[in-house]
Amino acid sequence: MVGRTIRNMENYYEYINEESIEKNLICNLCHKPFIQPVITPCVKTFCRQCVEQAPDYSKQELLSLTDPSVLIALDQIQVKCKLCDEINLERGHFQNHIIKLCPKAIVTCPASENNCHWIGLREEVPIHLSLCSYESLGTNSPSKY
Repeated sequence: MVGRTIRNMENYYEYINEESIEKNLICNLCHKPFIQPVITPCVKTFCRQCVEQAPDYSKQELLSLTDPSVLIALDQIQVKCKLCDEINLERGHFQNHIIKLCPKAIVTCPASENNCHWIGLREEVPIHLSLCSYESLGTNSPSKY
């Protein structure tokens, strides 16, 4: 799961106090805060994925929303990690939480370049490394964990 880009990041978090989120940040199709907001020719805003699934709009007609105040507000929405239950994470920093911090994220061994095929939870990496025969071969890259 952990890699440079994770698809459907929103599957890994839930909103905290969802009823307090400003209405202008909510998609009228999915009723959730916008994910990759776009503006239609009739000047309505939706999540990109929601409107692309609707038959009324073509992808060429959509413009990415670039209003910094809306994008910042979306990034600051508080979420809870579904994997480790950590709360009060900002949605805009959630991918960083999964890729670098979440103890319940699935990761590979830091010695994977040396052919170690171990995959497990980030919190299990120290135990694995104490037993990993590939780790003793050394690696030139700094530890990712």
